[in-house]
Amino acid sequence: MSDSKSSERLRYMFWFLYLVSGFAGLVYEVIWMRLFGLKFGVDSLAVGSVLAAFMLGLAWGGFFWGAFVEGRRFPLRLYALLEAGVGFYALALPFLLEVADKFYLELFHGYQGGLGPISLGRFLLALILIFPPTALMGGTLPVLTSFFAHRPELVGREVGYLYGVNILGAMLGCFSAGFLLIGSLGIRLTNYWAVGLNLAVALVAFVLSRRFEKGRCRLPRPASADARAPSDGPGQRGLQLPGAWRAMILLVAAGAGFSSLSYEVLWDRVLALMLRNTVYAFATMLSTFLAGLFLGSVLIARLLRRDSPVLPRLLGVLQLGIGLYALAVIPLFGRLNEWFFALEIERGFFGRSWVLFAGGQFLLCAAVMLVPALMMGAVFPLLSRLYFCLPGADGRTGRGVGRVYALNT
Repeated sequence: MSDSKSSERLRYMFWFLYLVSGFAGLVYEVIWMRLFGLKFGVDSLAVGSVLAAFMLGLAWGGFFWGAFVEGRRFPLRLYALLEAGVGFYALALPFLLEVADKFYLELFHGYQGGLGPISLGRFLLALILIFPPTALMGGTLPVLTSFFAHRPELVGREVGYLYGVNILGAMLGCFSAGFLLIGSLGIRLTNYWAVGLNLAVALVAFVLSRRFEKGRCRLPRPASADARAPSDGPGQRGLQLPGAWRAMILLVAAGAGFSSLSYEVLWDRVLALMLRNTVYAFATMLSTFLAGLFLGSVLIARLLRRDSPVLPRLLGVLQLGIGLYALAVIPLFGRLNEWFFALEIERGFFGRSWVLFAGGQFLLCAAVMLVPALMMGAVFPLLSRLYFCLPGADGRTGRGVGRVYALNT
């Protein structure tokens, strides 16, 4: 098999593995939310503690493993180890949570004070328990990028596709866990099922790594790579940005992550009231949001095959579009609630079947979330590409992507 076909086949294999990894990761998140809710309560502070610990672990993992992978001979084996670590830890987490629950009860038994110490205790326990596996999860994207993006100009494309397939897996995992798996298998068996997927991904990735990693562990360059590369003249390397953009790119990465998750939380609160806060409401809202992120990342990946002077402007257009849409949708919330109520109660449309009811919920969520989530999904791959247009940007793609990913997360 030629190097070109071999490299493309390897890429597609790891896209599938990363999709399965995203599926398992979101199943874990749903399970861990449920488990921590049973132990520490389901109020907004408890849920926020778990989510904050989850995101903090992802951010630190992206930063640490992105720097760690540089210069390593076998990044795909490192990826396999990260996936295996997540699986084994997830297998042990329910038992660790039992121990933490006893410690939590002993610590606050008979406590009559305010919520501050209790909230801090819950956050610290969530951080201690959730940080290790999420730190491993956070390292998977920069580690894979360091292998597949063997030239900086490929970063945007590869990050877009990898990020996209992982989010697609997360969307499928969220839908399956919320609608199918937990209801039919229960939390414990669903956790075992996700662990099995993680360990299978690790095993296949390790087998593939032994076959394809040779020498300096760079993906064999496809014959068509030169055609995709920017048509630079002598001494040029495509789109170049002034050094002053470095701080702005990193600041936008952090601000975009902050605003994106803030929008998600706010829209979830409003939509939960419209959807009557049913057992499927959270899975519906999160699946819709993830669908938008997936579409945005894949679409921008196709655009980032070539450098273009419009890319910096596109970043501004995306951020402006997200903000304007968020403003425009505010007056629509009341109308959407009226329309949904009329179809659900007055005409009984959604009561005719469960499929119509679930479909109506997805349409309502899509009207609010899908367009801005699509723009949000395009931002991270675009930021990753622009980071490598800065002066002094080198081929250490894992470190650069890990830095942008950490700030964004």
